[in-house]
Amino acid sequence: TVTVNGFAKKAMSNRIFLFFGYISYPLYLVHENMLIATTIKIHSLFPDSSVAEYLLPPLALVVLIAFIVARYIEPYSRRKVTNYLSYST
Repeated sequence: TVTVNGFAKKAMSNRIFLFFGYISYPLYLVHENMLIATTIKIHSLFPDSSVAEYLLPPLALVVLIAFIVARYIEPYSRRKVTNYLSYST
Protein backbone atom coordinates (compact mmCIF):
# COMPACT_ATOMS: atom_id res chain seq x y z
CA THR A 1 0.00 0.00 0.00
CA VAL A 2 1.03 3.59 -0.58
CA THR A 3 1.02 6.01 2.32
CA VAL A 4 0.55 9.66 1.41
CA ASN A 5 1.26 12.35 3.96
CA GLY A 6 -1.21 15.15 4.56
CA PHE A 7 0.80 17.82 2.75
CA ALA A 8 1.18 15.75 -0.41
CA LYS A 9 -2.49 14.81 -0.36
CA LYS A 10 -3.54 18.43 0.06
CA ALA A 11 -1.14 19.61 -2.65
CA MET A 12 -2.36 16.99 -5.14
CA SER A 13 -5.97 17.92 -4.51
CA ASN A 14 -5.26 21.54 -5.45
CA ARG A 15 -7.61 22.75 -8.20
CA ILE A 16 -4.75 23.87 -10.43
CA PHE A 17 -3.06 20.46 -10.24
CA LEU A 18 -6.38 18.73 -10.89
CA PHE A 19 -7.08 20.97 -13.90
CA PHE A 20 -3.68 20.34 -15.46
CA GLY A 21 -4.01 16.63 -14.72
CA TYR A 22 -7.36 16.68 -16.54
CA ILE A 23 -5.93 18.35 -19.66
CA SER A 24 -2.48 16.74 -19.49
CA TYR A 25 -2.77 14.36 -22.45
CA PRO A 26 -4.36 16.84 -24.90
CA LEU A 27 -1.84 19.43 -23.68
CA TYR A 28 0.96 16.98 -24.38
CA LEU A 29 -0.38 16.41 -27.91
CA VAL A 30 -0.73 20.06 -28.95
CA HIS A 31 1.80 22.02 -26.91
CA GLU A 32 5.09 21.55 -28.72
CA ASN A 33 4.36 22.57 -32.29
CA MET A 34 1.66 25.07 -31.49
CA LEU A 35 3.37 26.74 -28.55
CA ILE A 36 6.81 26.97 -30.18
CA ALA A 37 5.52 28.13 -33.57
CA THR A 38 3.19 30.75 -32.11
CA THR A 39 5.80 32.05 -29.69
CA ILE A 40 8.37 32.44 -32.48
CA LYS A 41 5.82 34.15 -34.72
CA ILE A 42 4.73 36.64 -32.05
CA HIS A 43 8.33 37.38 -31.10
CA SER A 44 9.24 38.00 -34.75
CA LEU A 45 6.30 40.38 -35.16
CA PHE A 46 7.03 42.20 -31.88
CA PRO A 47 10.80 41.86 -31.27
CA ASP A 48 10.85 44.41 -28.45
CA SER A 49 8.24 42.56 -26.40
CA SER A 50 9.07 40.96 -23.08
CA VAL A 51 9.10 37.22 -22.53
CA ALA A 52 5.73 37.38 -20.79
CA GLU A 53 4.20 39.32 -23.67
CA TYR A 54 5.17 36.80 -26.33
CA LEU A 55 4.96 33.63 -24.27
CA LEU A 56 1.79 34.00 -22.19
CA PRO A 57 -0.78 34.47 -25.01
CA PRO A 58 0.28 31.29 -26.87
CA LEU A 59 0.48 29.40 -23.59
CA ALA A 60 -3.04 30.49 -22.67
CA LEU A 61 -4.27 29.51 -26.15
CA VAL A 62 -2.69 26.05 -25.94
CA VAL A 63 -4.19 25.46 -22.48
CA LEU A 64 -7.62 26.55 -23.77
CA ILE A 65 -7.40 24.23 -26.79
CA ALA A 66 -6.28 21.34 -24.57
CA PHE A 67 -9.27 21.98 -22.28
CA ILE A 68 -11.69 22.01 -25.23
CA VAL A 69 -10.24 18.74 -26.50
CA ALA A 70 -10.42 17.11 -23.04
CA ARG A 71 -13.90 18.39 -22.24
CA TYR A 72 -15.72 18.08 -25.56
CA ILE A 73 -13.81 16.37 -28.37
CA GLU A 74 -12.38 13.42 -26.45
CA PRO A 75 -15.70 12.31 -24.86
CA TYR A 76 -17.51 12.75 -28.20
CA SER A 77 -14.88 10.69 -30.01
CA ARG A 78 -14.94 8.02 -27.32
CA ARG A 79 -18.73 7.69 -27.63
CA LYS A 80 -18.53 7.44 -31.42
CA VAL A 81 -15.82 4.77 -31.33
CA THR A 82 -17.63 2.82 -28.61
CA ASN A 83 -20.89 2.93 -30.57
CA TYR A 84 -19.14 1.89 -33.76
CA LEU A 85 -17.40 -1.03 -32.05
CA SER A 86 -20.57 -2.21 -30.33
CA TYR A 87 -22.45 -2.25 -33.66
CA SER A 88 -19.71 -4.03 -35.56
CA THR A 89 -19.45 -7.00 -33.18
